[in-house]
Amino acid sequence: MNISKKFCGPVRRSFIHKGVHFITLNSLVHDKGGHCSIGEEQMQWLKSALDSAGVGTPTVISLHIPVLSLYYPVVEGDITASKAITDMISDTRQVIDLLRNYNVKLVLQGHQHIHEEILERGQRFITGGAICSSWWYGPLADTQEGYVLVHVGADDTLTWEYIDYGWEAIRK
Repeated sequence: MNISKKFCGPVRRSFIHKGVHFITLNSLVHDKGGHCSIGEEQMQWLKSALDSAGVGTPTVISLHIPVLSLYYPVVEGDITASKAITDMISDTRQVIDLLRNYNVKLVLQGHQHIHEEILERGQRFITGGAICSSWWYGPLADTQEGYVLVHVGADDTLTWEYIDYGWEAIRK
């Protein structure tokens, strides 16, 4: 049995909390080129999950490998497509096109170890930093060790904040 499934349950989930539809996805599905993706089977599952909640239901999607990120252009100064494909899912365009048909309020993503927020044509993509930040050696690109906390209000409103974990790495 997969160790993460044993302790955390299925990676792909869909549930309603306080009127908001939450979906978790596995973005570590490898495409034919060996890059991370959602994949066709999961894309169909995602569409079905979105349809079952209804197009008007506020939705939050969470996955590890980002759908959209500016890590390489901003942090590394590299704008080549080859870098983007290594740290974003390869089916970004298909996912974004699908999400436009629904009331997706947030896409929560990780992997980059930086906190970034991108608003792209009304859809918000939040990369959540990491508790280990720069692999336990302090901040990475000015992102402190931490995580994103999302709050669901009584009227289905969503707010979020980046929480500094509150410890300082010991520099070697």
